[in-house]
Amino acid sequence: MSKMFGTNGVRGVVNKYMDVKLALQMGKAIGSCFPGTIAIANDTRLSSDMISMAVISGLTSVGCDVRNLGMIPTPALQ
Repeated sequence: MSKMFGTNGVRGVVNKYMDVKLALQMGKAIGSCFPGTIAIANDTRLSSDMISMAVISGLTSVGCDVRNLGMIPTPALQ
C-alpha cells in the first residue's frame, strides 16, 4: 500500500485499504486530538459520501461539532 496521507487528504482504494471502519476510527482519532468544530468536505468520487459519513460519525461520537461542506474544490477547504 502506498502512503495513506497525501498533501490534500487521505488516499486509499475504497473497500480495500480505505473502508468505513478505518474512516470511523480516523474520525474518532482526529476528533480526540482536535476537539471542537471541524469542517469536512469531499470530492466527486462515488465513494466520497460513504467515507465522509463514517468520518463524521467518528467525529460526532467523540463530541465534535461537524460542518459538512459537501463537495467543494480542495483549495476551498484548506
